[in-house]
Amino acid sequence: MKVGDWCSRKTYPSYFNHAIGKPLTPRAKASLLQIVRSFSLDLQDTPIRHGKERAPRTLPRRFNPLRAFRVPPAIYRLIGPAPRVIDDKLWLKLLHAAESLEKPDLRSFQLGMYPFELVQAVATTWCLSGLRTDEIRRLRVGCIRSRMEDAFANESGESIPNDALCFLSVPVNKTGTAFTKPVHWLVGKRIEAWERVRPQQTLGLDPKTNEMVNFLFSFRGIRIAPEYVNGHLIPLLCAKANIPLRDAVGKITAHRARATIASALYNAPEGLGIGELGQWLGHKDLRSTQYYAKLHPTRLAKSIARANKNSRLIQVMVDPTAAAKGEPAIFYYLGDGAYCANPAWASCPHRMACLKCPMYVAKETAQLIEARDGILRLMQEVPLTDEEKSVAEGDVTALDRYIEKRKHVQTPQIPSELHIFNP
Repeated sequence: MKVGDWCSRKTYPSYFNHAIGKPLTPRAKASLLQIVRSFSLDLQDTPIRHGKERAPRTLPRRFNPLRAFRVPPAIYRLIGPAPRVIDDKLWLKLLHAAESLEKPDLRSFQLGMYPFELVQAVATTWCLSGLRTDEIRRLRVGCIRSRMEDAFANESGESIPNDALCFLSVPVNKTGTAFTKPVHWLVGKRIEAWERVRPQQTLGLDPKTNEMVNFLFSFRGIRIAPEYVNGHLIPLLCAKANIPLRDAVGKITAHRARATIASALYNAPEGLGIGELGQWLGHKDLRSTQYYAKLHPTRLAKSIARANKNSRLIQVMVDPTAAAKGEPAIFYYLGDGAYCANPAWASCPHRMACLKCPMYVAKETAQLIEARDGILRLMQEVPLTDEEKSVAEGDVTALDRYIEKRKHVQTPQIPSELHIFNP
């Protein structure tokens, strides 16, 4: 099936015109199968009356909808986390447009129906808070707090700078209860500017909590429309930033800003962990966070480089007491409980063939050294060639070739007779 099949073009939403004729995505196919499963189960379980004279009846159970309309494994494997992150170049231009928004920009897009401070506050909140559209619409007056040290004591005793961030109270959302999150200080500044000029209004009903509350982004007693961000604010910011409404992923929507800022916080040099990011987004299940945090290739490359560096670390045992007496004090771990007493083992040409070396410390002798008081266990980075890596992994052929190449290489000089553990 393709987008638009079995559907009248007259009733088809106009904002889907760009997708008509394209193949359905794996997620769309799974959703259609879910609809058919639910419909078939309802026909089998819920009695249906056909006419007033006929008795209610159900569909005969001749098949199992859960099995007959299950998602094929080939389609199910194609469904996974794919955060729809806005391109960095476009996102930075959107941020700048939100920060430098001016009153003439509103007139050109017929947004003069709202005060400038309200539009400016909504734009900044959308860009920097990582909230859903419904959460932005349901924010309440007084949701910004500049300091929270009294309520949340910092374990290290460090004070949070006032010019770095503020705290935003988020109402009950679709996945959890109300919570407080730190956001950029500019969000608090713009919201406080709107609160100063916001006219007094009547309370409104919160549909999620069934409470009468004082909504923040409300004017003349009416909240901003659900499609205000997608239909009016984003086109305004894109026009001011001189960027298209669509990028390589698709249309720039309100929810994509949430994934973009979440990925930015996750990929920062000292970014948030997946648990901290889930708490900041208000997720109850951390599996939901995977659909927002996209691992940047640069961060992955740094992790691989760090792992490669750690893979070349060699365990070193140091005896400070023996060093003070002038005795052998540095021992490099060779595996299977054996050590090398050569202080220059890292540069020794025969370091992969130590069994016949006088400075080879066998397992029994090494256990006595390990039992000494004050032994330090450290790690040292030792670069290995590809051939040495093969020897370390147990390749016998590589070991024979390694020994053959170094038959005529002079053995390392023994510092003293005390370093002879393998006569």
